[in-house]
Amino acid sequence: MGDNFDEPDRNGEYLIADTVKRAIGSNLATVFDVGGHIGNWTSYFSRGMPASLTIFAFEPSKATFAILNRAVAAAVPAAKVITVNSALGEQNGTSELFVNHEGAG
Repeated sequence: MGDNFDEPDRNGEYLIADTVKRAIGSNLATVFDVGGHIGNWTSYFSRGMPASLTIFAFEPSKATFAILNRAVAAAVPAAKVITVNSALGEQNGTSELFVNHEGAG
């Protein structure tokens, strides 16, 4: 029996997204996807949401950020999606990003 980490419909990610979507409803809201990866969550979350919703998707890896942008464009989201090629942390600065090429985006 394998893991289901890469299956958002089985690992609970989409359940969480659907719960948040219902809570937001048609209200004006801002959502932060920290670690946007390849855009699965952002794309899924943006569908069926009002144009008043703004999603900021942060992804520090340049290669994965490019995939994120393509995924968001292909999803044709109703919500406004802003992608940011940066990491977030508690302090300003720079750091080296470790990339596991075997499991990279």
